[in-house]
Formats: sequence, C-alpha cells, structure tokens
Amino acid sequence: LAIEEVRRGSAAARIGVTRGDYLVGIAGARLDSVERFRQRVVEIRNSQSAMISIQRGQRIYNVQVPLG
Repeated sequence: LAIEEVRRGSAAARIGVTRGDYLVGIAGARLDSVERFRQRVVEIRNSQSAMISIQRGQRIYNVQVPLG
C-alpha cells in the first residue's frame, strides 16, 4: 500500500515514514489490499503497539509503533 501523505507530527512522521514508502505488513500480516489493512487494524485495535513493515526502495524496515 503506497503512502501518499504523512501528517506532520503524526506517529508515522515521528518514526520516519515518508510519502512514497509502502506499508507492506502490520502485526505479522502481509498487506496486499486496503481491505486487508482495514481488517488487520480491527483485529489489533485493543493492542498497545504493533510492528509495521515499511518498504523504501529495495529495503524493508520493521518498526514497533504505539497505537491509540
């Protein structure tokens, strides 16, 4: 899923996510559609944090992020 916008001051901005990156996974699940992303967000909504996988170029970065 292509990152089209990152809000200034957001959790994504604080961990270094930038426009043009790709969100490829969340909490151990590979993302291949917006629907899968939404489903996964509902599944982890009560968690305090989640590992996200961001692809930038050929590299994938795994970052633990706080939720809520």
